[in-house]
Parts: sequence; C-alpha cells; structure tokens
Amino acid sequence: MALAAAVVVLLLSSCAAPRLPRAEDYVRSCTADGDCAVVALGLPCAVCAACPDAAIKTASVTEATADYLAAWEQCAPKSQVSCGPCPTPSGAVCSGGTCALST
Repeated sequence: MALAAAVVVLLLSSCAAPRLPRAEDYVRSCTADGDCAVVALGLPCAVCAACPDAAIKTASVTEATADYLAAWEQCAPKSQVSCGPCPTPSGAVCSGGTCALST
C-alpha cells in the first residue's frame, strides 16, 4: 500500500502546473529608459500566444525568455495559436529606478 501511495504522489507531482516566471524574478533596476525591455512572462500554457506583459532590465531578457520557454515545455498541448493582436504596451520605462510598462 505504501508503494502505491508513493506512485500516486510521484504521478501527481509530475502533473503540477509549471512555475510561472514573474517580473519580480528578474533584475528590474534601472537608471534610464534604455535599461528596460518589454517581455512576455505570464500564462505560458494559455492557448493564445503570449503577449508582452512585464518590463525588466534588458540584461535579464535572455534569462526571462529561457524561463518562459522552460515553463511552456511543461504545458500540454504544446501548440499555441494567435488569438488576435496583443494589446501593445507603449514600451518600457525607468520609473523611480525600476523598470515598468509605460501606458
């Protein structure tokens, strides 16, 4: 019985939702608008392709993109479609020393 319970726990843990990357996971400090970039981080398992939804330091974009793709790899099914145009943020700005989306 203990073995069966262990198997169930392993199976359930392998079905866990992927960890979602968040802007707070990356460097967001800045001194100028050029230090910041817009990235898509949230909802890698959504049916629609990801839309830009966060601003982080430009130097962190490669890491954030890799983390997003790693989370997406855990999704099923692995196909995304375009659901229309994304609401486009105006860009990323440095606001009070932190990267933020401009409105």
